[in-house]
Amino acid sequence: MEAGKIMLAHRERLGELEVGKKNPRDLVTEADREVEAFLVERIKDKHPSHGVFGEEGGTSGDQRKRWIIDPIDGTASFVHGQPNFSVSLAYEEEGVIRYGLVFAPAMNEIYTAERGKGAKLNGEPIRVRENSEMIEAIVGTGFACHRDQSERNNLQILPKVLPEIRDIRRYGSAALDCAYVASGRLDAFYELNLNLYDVAAGILLVEEAGGEVSDFSGASLGDCSECLFSNGSLHQNLVEILRPFSVEHS
Repeated sequence: MEAGKIMLAHRERLGELEVGKKNPRDLVTEADREVEAFLVERIKDKHPSHGVFGEEGGTSGDQRKRWIIDPIDGTASFVHGQPNFSVSLAYEEEGVIRYGLVFAPAMNEIYTAERGKGAKLNGEPIRVRENSEMIEAIVGTGFACHRDQSERNNLQILPKVLPEIRDIRRYGSAALDCAYVASGRLDAFYELNLNLYDVAAGILLVEEAGGEVSDFSGASLGDCSECLFSNGSLHQNLVEILRPFSVEHS
C-alpha cells in the first residue's frame, strides 16, 4: 500500500513525469523504477537471504526463494490517467508460488492469495464466477506491445473468440485481468507474450479462487508466452478455440 501511495503521488504530476520507451509501445516511467526500488529495499530489509526478480531490475540474489515484482502493471494506463494499473507481487519458493498480491491503488482494491488458503479482495473471500455457457462469458484479453514483430498475435485469435462469447474486455493490466477472473468480474482471460512478473500473483489468485490456468493447449503454463486463465467451467471450450494458435501448432 505504501508502494501504491508512491504511484498515486506520481499520478498527480503526470505532466512532469519522466517517461521512457523500451520500444515504441512499451513505456517505462520513473514511477516504475521508484516503486520497484522501494519494494526491493523493503524485501531485503525483512528477508535479506531472498532473491528478487523484477521487471525493471531483473534477477538478483537466491532465485530458489524469490519475490517476483511488477511495479506498475499497466504503465500505459497509468501514463494516460486511467485507473487500470496495479502493483503485482508474488513470493515463489523452489518454483512454487506461495503468496500473491495485486493492488490497484486508484480503485483501492487489494487482491491476496495464499497457497491452500484461498483468495481475497480487501480481506473478503472471492471465488470465480459460476458460468458454463460461453455465450454468457465476458473474456479479457490484451495485445502485446511488440505485436507488430510477432507472427503469432491476437489479431488472428480475436475473431475466433469474439463470436462465441457475450463480449470482450481489454483493461491493459494482465495482473488485474487475473484478479478479475478470480473475483468473477471476468469469466476468462487470455494473452500472448506475457512474462512471469505480469502474472505470477495472478496465477495463484485464479487457482485459489477455484479457477484454472494453462497454456493455449491446456498444458502447464510454462514460459508465459501463451496464457489462459478461466473459471474452470469454460476452460476446455476456450482451449478448443486457442489450441490452433499454441506453440505446439506453430
